[in-house]
Amino acid sequence: MKPVIILASSSIWRRRLLKKHGINVKVHVSKFKEMKMHKNPRILVLHNARGKARRIAAHYKSGIIIGVDTVGVFKGKILGKPNGRKAAQRMLKMLFGHTHQIMTGLCLINTQNGKELTAVVTTKMTFRKVTDLELAQYLDGGEWKGKAGSYAIQGRAKKFVQKVEGELTNVVGVPVNKLKEMLVKIQKPLV
Repeated sequence: MKPVIILASSSIWRRRLLKKHGINVKVHVSKFKEMKMHKNPRILVLHNARGKARRIAAHYKSGIIIGVDTVGVFKGKILGKPNGRKAAQRMLKMLFGHTHQIMTGLCLINTQNGKELTAVVTTKMTFRKVTDLELAQYLDGGEWKGKAGSYAIQGRAKKFVQKVEGELTNVVGVPVNKLKEMLVKIQKPLV
């Protein structure tokens, strides 16, 4: 019998993405208090993914818990969620014509045997140069609200993309290929 897979995330985009790729999950939203900033984005996403997964793992005797955290990084700085239109405009202007990174931390826990796996997946995104009019139209649409980096690649921002290096699903919030690889490993018995 296949173990139940529990996603410790409220993200509808993550759920849809996993379902599209044949990974059916039960959702159990974690109340873990995320760390918002850290000088090392790898440490940040791993800390948050691990914290979410561990918080949910305590509720299940049998299952595989998936904790996920994603951030954007530009020139070593973490791209948070904008606190208004002007902040979103500044952030996007900074990204246009340049390459930034999307980093996702994954933590999988097999609650039956206590096995825990972690990984960080990085995708490089290059945005083309964008006119002030295109930017204004994008901002008017409001998609930037509540989005790290001020955009969601699955929305209207995809027209800004010039080049993607790495797993595109990572930009949506789950590197599906890496996750599938980890799901196989986490189910193998401990040696």
